[in-house]
Amino acid sequence: DNLATYKLHLYELPHNGSCASASCADRTVDLPSKFSYDGGVFGQSRGNLIVVTSLAVGVVGGQTFIAVGLSDEGIFVFNHALQQVAHIGDMAVPNPGNNSPQTPVTSLAFGPATGFGQGGVLLAGVMSPWEDMFMYRLNADGTEQSMTHAGGSWYTFASAVAQINGQQYAVFGTYPSENTNVIFVMNIDTGVEFTR
Repeated sequence: DNLATYKLHLYELPHNGSCASASCADRTVDLPSKFSYDGGVFGQSRGNLIVVTSLAVGVVGGQTFIAVGLSDEGIFVFNHALQQVAHIGDMAVPNPGNNSPQTPVTSLAFGPATGFGQGGVLLAGVMSPWEDMFMYRLNADGTEQSMTHAGGSWYTFASAVAQINGQQYAVFGTYPSENTNVIFVMNIDTGVEFTR
């Protein structure tokens, strides 16, 4: 049965382009592949396969990092050697009651590259019944330093970091419940809307 043997992997392929398959990968790391939630006697239980829903590569503290967004379990951050340095799960719905809604990470973006010893920025857009825009300050080692969040029960499909008058801002492309596309420009450290 294919579902019983389903596995999710992240591969590093040769940089010279000589290979584009798992069989000749330089490195491989296993990602979470199945999610299970027991809703108890009165809740809704849920079990499903996990898939990669977004991916971003950036340079923080002079090191290359890979952020992998999943359909469940949040964001996993790996260094250039595919060693996991962080697991960010802040986007889970708080106090979900008797069910555990999925919050797939639909977009990821690193800020501009930073030099040795300097922190950086990682943005995440999610599809959630709670909030959908998440802004992270990262330490130089790729771990989470701080997080702010904003939005509503929308779908965020694009994330980017913009510099306006010398300050970095988070830019999110969303599809709010009013059925219109909206681009939000947010203060990374406070989560306060700058403009839309």
